[in-house]
Amino acid sequence: MLDVQLPARDDLAPVIRGFAACLGSVIEVPIVELVPETADSLGDAIGHWRGWLAGRGDGLVEIPEPARFHGRAIGLLSSCRKLAARQAMQQ
Repeated sequence: MLDVQLPARDDLAPVIRGFAACLGSVIEVPIVELVPETADSLGDAIGHWRGWLAGRGDGLVEIPEPARFHGRAIGLLSSCRKLAARQAMQQ
Protein backbone atom coordinates (compact mmCIF):
# COMPACT_ATOMS: atom_id res chain seq x y z
CA MET A 1 0.00 0.00 0.00
CA LEU A 2 1.09 3.54 -0.72
CA ASP A 3 0.86 6.39 1.73
CA VAL A 4 -1.11 9.12 -0.01
CA GLN A 5 -2.40 12.58 0.79
CA LEU A 6 -5.94 13.74 0.14
CA PRO A 7 -6.13 15.45 -3.23
CA ALA A 8 -5.93 19.22 -2.91
CA ARG A 9 -9.17 19.78 -4.80
CA ASP A 10 -11.70 21.84 -2.87
CA ASP A 11 -14.11 21.56 -5.81
CA LEU A 12 -14.62 17.85 -5.05
CA ALA A 13 -16.71 16.58 -2.13
CA PRO A 14 -14.72 15.23 0.82
CA VAL A 15 -16.11 11.72 0.26
CA ILE A 16 -14.78 11.74 -3.33
CA ARG A 17 -11.37 13.00 -2.23
CA GLY A 18 -11.24 10.40 0.55
CA PHE A 19 -12.27 7.54 -1.72
CA ALA A 20 -9.65 8.59 -4.29
CA ALA A 21 -6.97 8.58 -1.60
CA CYS A 22 -8.03 5.12 -0.36
CA LEU A 23 -8.18 3.74 -3.89
CA GLY A 24 -4.72 5.09 -4.69
CA SER A 25 -3.32 3.56 -1.54
CA VAL A 26 -4.87 0.14 -2.09
CA ILE A 27 -3.99 -0.23 -5.77
CA GLU A 28 -0.66 1.56 -5.33
CA VAL A 29 -1.22 4.22 -7.97
CA PRO A 30 -0.29 7.89 -7.55
CA ILE A 31 -3.33 9.95 -6.58
CA VAL A 32 -2.89 12.32 -9.53
CA GLU A 33 -3.89 9.47 -11.85
CA LEU A 34 -7.15 8.87 -9.97
CA VAL A 35 -8.69 12.25 -9.29
CA PRO A 36 -11.47 12.88 -11.82
CA GLU A 37 -11.45 16.15 -13.76
CA THR A 38 -15.01 16.76 -12.64
CA ALA A 39 -17.42 14.82 -10.49
CA ASP A 40 -20.74 16.30 -9.44
CA SER A 41 -21.48 13.33 -7.19
CA LEU A 42 -19.96 10.21 -5.70
CA GLY A 43 -21.76 8.24 -8.41
CA ASP A 44 -20.00 10.28 -11.11
CA ALA A 45 -16.63 9.64 -9.50
CA ILE A 46 -17.30 5.92 -9.10
CA GLY A 47 -18.29 5.77 -12.76
CA HIS A 48 -14.98 7.41 -13.64
CA TRP A 49 -13.03 4.94 -11.50
CA ARG A 50 -14.92 1.93 -12.88
CA GLY A 51 -13.90 2.92 -16.41
CA TRP A 52 -10.34 3.70 -15.39
CA LEU A 53 -9.98 0.38 -13.57
CA ALA A 54 -11.64 -1.60 -16.38
CA GLY A 55 -8.98 -0.32 -18.74
CA ARG A 56 -6.44 -2.02 -16.49
CA GLY A 57 -8.33 -5.28 -16.02
CA ASP A 58 -9.60 -4.40 -12.53
CA GLY A 59 -12.89 -3.16 -11.15
CA LEU A 60 -15.09 -2.06 -8.29
CA VAL A 61 -17.75 -4.39 -6.94
CA GLU A 62 -20.20 -4.28 -4.10
CA ILE A 63 -19.46 -6.85 -1.40
CA PRO A 64 -22.74 -8.16 0.02
CA GLU A 65 -21.16 -9.63 3.18
CA PRO A 66 -18.08 -7.52 4.00
CA ALA A 67 -17.39 -9.37 7.26
CA ARG A 68 -16.80 -12.57 5.26
CA PHE A 69 -14.58 -10.97 2.61
CA HIS A 70 -10.86 -11.74 2.78
CA GLY A 71 -8.75 -9.39 0.72
CA ARG A 72 -8.16 -5.74 0.04
CA ALA A 73 -11.30 -3.66 0.18
CA ILE A 74 -12.45 -0.07 0.53
CA GLY A 75 -15.60 0.32 2.55
CA LEU A 76 -18.18 3.01 2.04
CA LEU A 77 -20.81 3.23 4.74
CA SER A 78 -24.39 3.84 3.70
CA SER A 79 -24.38 6.98 5.86
CA CYS A 80 -21.58 8.39 3.64
CA ARG A 81 -23.64 7.64 0.54
CA LYS A 82 -26.64 9.41 2.05
CA LEU A 83 -24.54 12.41 3.04
CA ALA A 84 -22.99 12.64 -0.44
CA ALA A 85 -26.46 12.44 -2.00
CA ARG A 86 -27.76 15.24 0.26
CA GLN A 87 -24.75 17.42 -0.57
CA ALA A 88 -25.27 16.86 -4.30
CA MET A 89 -28.92 17.87 -4.00
CA GLN A 90 -27.93 21.10 -2.22
CA GLN A 91 -25.58 22.19 -5.04
